[in-house]
Formats: sequence, structure tokens, C-alpha cells
Amino acid sequence: MAVKKHAAFVAALLLSVVSFAGLATGQTKKPAPTPAPALINGEAANWQAYRANNSNISAVFPKRPVWGETEDRCNELATESMTAYSDEVIYEINIFSRGKEEDKFNCASTSFFGASSFKKSLARRGRDGATIVSEVERGQMQAKELKWEGSGSTRITYVLYDTKTHAWVEATMTFRDAAKVKANEFVSSIKLDGSIGTKIDKGNTAIIGDILTANKETPSEEKKPADPASPPKQMGTPSKTPNPDLMVVITRPKPGYTDLARRRMEQGKVVLRATFQANGMVGNIEVKESLKFGLTEAAIDAARKMAFLPARRNGVPVNTIKTVEYAFYIY
Repeated sequence: MAVKKHAAFVAALLLSVVSFAGLATGQTKKPAPTPAPALINGEAANWQAYRANNSNISAVFPKRPVWGETEDRCNELATESMTAYSDEVIYEINIFSRGKEEDKFNCASTSFFGASSFKKSLARRGRDGATIVSEVERGQMQAKELKWEGSGSTRITYVLYDTKTHAWVEATMTFRDAAKVKANEFVSSIKLDGSIGTKIDKGNTAIIGDILTANKETPSEEKKPADPASPPKQMGTPSKTPNPDLMVVITRPKPGYTDLARRRMEQGKVVLRATFQANGMVGNIEVKESLKFGLTEAAIDAARKMAFLPARRNGVPVNTIKTVEYAFYIY
């Protein structure tokens, strides 16, 4: 991107313990009750600037974000992401650019990176229910504001597209209550020239939630949840579930395949039982089905990076225990 020339314009535009009871001799031993899993505390918001590893894109986040990257070799598309949670709002930066030129074997369909990549992305978002609220074009830069209205959340995305390089950046906020969104702190801080922040490196190993409050409600099962084992149609697409107080999974990173597991042809699925805490982070994780050679650990690492809006009861966030599955297949 020709970032320095347009940085000022962009900034201005985006601104608009189990215990057993003592038993008397002769008593029948009763099984001890299963304790509620210990909750993991989070952090208070501390807005600081972070810069992506593979580009000069930087922004201010409420906590050190989780960093990730993916490569879609079939479509020559590379994606770099930074994601953080604070006060029932998820903040994301996604950077899309030309990926490595690799053999497109075993691809159902292929395409070259270019203007069509951006058009296809917008079309997918339209099919997912996004509407273009506003758009402006100046020089080689296009800016668009997209909005999704789901029954479980609202998502607003600011898109910056470079018509020469065909790379684009998306700054997204997903929330239930607009009053909790720190849009000015987040969006207006975005820089394309790497002028603020230090490289995020590997980022946080998990989404960091908020400081736990006095509400220590035992994790509960939802009767009709949106199962995080089934990823959303589009990363970050608001939930279409009829109950706005159900947990809404926004991002679900894929676990990496370890080299040893690939060499040993280890395949199958890992099944986890995870506590999705009221403070916005994944807490206790119980392994129900495992795989060898590091795949179970990879699945746990991925689960801890999930970003979600907690379930709520009477308007108050509550803990939820859900099953999460990860499939590992070489082909």
C-alpha cells in the first residue's frame, strides 16, 4: 500500500479442589460431588498500540491481542489478524494481501490474487447479511463501512482497500451493547505506516478476558446453544440464533498440524469440554477424546484463542460449558 501518502486521510476517515467428607465405619461411601472448574482471571483494559508482524499496520487495543496468520494457497490470499476482548466487545484487525505463489494441487477451485479477491470478499459478506453503510474513494484508496445486524450481536467493519496493490485492511468491532464500544480509541488509532506500536510477535497465547467480578455463578449448560464446534459461515459473522443472550462465537482459529503427526499419519478428531467464562475468556478445558504427536495440545492452544461474546442471564454475563471438536485429516 502507498501508506504514507494516505495515512492522514485514512485516520480522518475512520474517525467519522475435590474434597471428601469423613465417613463413619459401616457407612456407604458416596461419590464426591464434582467441583466447578476454577475460573481464570483476566486483566483490566489498558489501551496500547500493537503492530502486525507481516505489515506496517498498527492499532491500539485494550489488551495484548492474539495474533494469527493463514495462507489460502488455492487463491493466493494471505491473512494476518490481531484480536482482543474487553467488556463484551471484540476488536479485530484483519489484513489481506497477496500470498505466496505455490502449487495449487488438490484445490476444488483456484484464482489469482487481484481485484477479484476483494470483490469476492465483499460478495461473501453481502450473502452473510452485511450492508454497506457508507463508502468513500480518494486516489487509490477506497473506504467502506459495513454493518451486520444479528439477533445475538452487531458487527461493524471499516474496510480500507488499495486499488493498486489490491490489499485491504478490515477493522471490526463485534458487540451487543453499542454503549460499551470504544470505537474512537480503536478505529481512529489505525496507522498504515507502522508509525506507532511495536511488533506483536506471537501475541497472547489466549484471548484475555476481563477482571472477574463477584458473580461466581456455576457454569451452566445452555439448552439450545450455538455450538462452537460448528464454525460460523464467515469469521466474525454475528449469530443468527433466535436468543440474543446465547454465547456467540466470533473467531475460531484452526489448530496447526504438527510435523510429527503428519509423518506418523496421525488423523482423527480431538474433543474438548471447555468453560466459556463470563469474563470473555476460555477457562478450564477437559480432554474427552485425544490424538497423539502434539495434536491434542494444538487443539487446546487453538481453543484458548477463541473469541466469543459470553452467554447472559438477565443481562448479566454467565459461564457456559460446551463441547468443542477439532478434526485433523492430512488429505
